[in-house]
Amino acid sequence: MAAKKRKRKKRYHTGVHVSPKTGQECHYRSGWELAYMQYLDENPDVVGYRYEDVVIRYVSNKKTGKTRQYWPDFLVQQRDGQQLLVEIKPKRKLDQDRVQKKLKAAAEWCRAHQVTLMVLTEKELKLLGLLK
Repeated sequence: MAAKKRKRKKRYHTGVHVSPKTGQECHYRSGWELAYMQYLDENPDVVGYRYEDVVIRYVSNKKTGKTRQYWPDFLVQQRDGQQLLVEIKPKRKLDQDRVQKKLKAAAEWCRAHQVTLMVLTEKELKLLGLLK
């Protein structure tokens, strides 16, 4: 008799969110991203947002000069005209070399485009009331 295959539990909470504010379908990759989308939809100071719409190139290997592409989570347009580039990451991952390279490239992109970079961890999401 063949052994029964066990279903593997998905590691992340994924799905589709249709924003009532933007009308766009967003294919989120974590429950944190979904909670932040819902927060943006309800926030009167937010005019609109785009999910994984900005592409930033960065050097992943200095020796070889290999470049990669990075898609930050959100580009948020606020009512006062300010734009925010938002990346959501667990605090434990912030020290990873790959993440540091991406955030450095994002900071440079933000300076060049007059955009404010925000990195949200579970601490900031809790302060916003999005996590317990």
